[in-house]
Amino acid sequence: MKFGIYPLSTLVSALLMYHAAIQAPQIASILLFCVVFLLVTDVLTIFLMRQFECQQEELNNSYILHRQLGIAMDNIVAATQSYENERKITHDFQNQPVVIRGMLESSADRREIIAYLDQIANYTSSSSLSISTNQSAIDVLLNQKYAVSRKKN
Repeated sequence: MKFGIYPLSTLVSALLMYHAAIQAPQIASILLFCVVFLLVTDVLTIFLMRQFECQQEELNNSYILHRQLGIAMDNIVAATQSYENERKITHDFQNQPVVIRGMLESSADRREIIAYLDQIANYTSSSSLSISTNQSAIDVLLNQKYAVSRKKN
């Protein structure tokens, strides 16, 4: 429809000019020039409209790609943070037996050792995965999405 309106309007104009040329033959050459000019502008208009549509499509594709890249970057940041947190927990956990052994060897107070063990239990449970489905791949994906959501409030 939008590409057909220009040729249709040119056709109507050409018919009106033809009718005028029959009634006044002395202006026929001017009217012929006007018809040719209208046809050329129609072709250029259709060409420009197609160019604008292609540019709009490219802009839309660019926007979609930009959004997908942003989502991928958010996932990478969440995965990196999750990996770093798990690495820190593993490192801390590996050092806990050494600390407990040192406390026992130094004859530390029993309440002090229990408080230390409670502190360890609270730390590891608060930093563990928030979502657990017993499916490791799903847990990783859901926890990454959860971390991104928390970051974005």
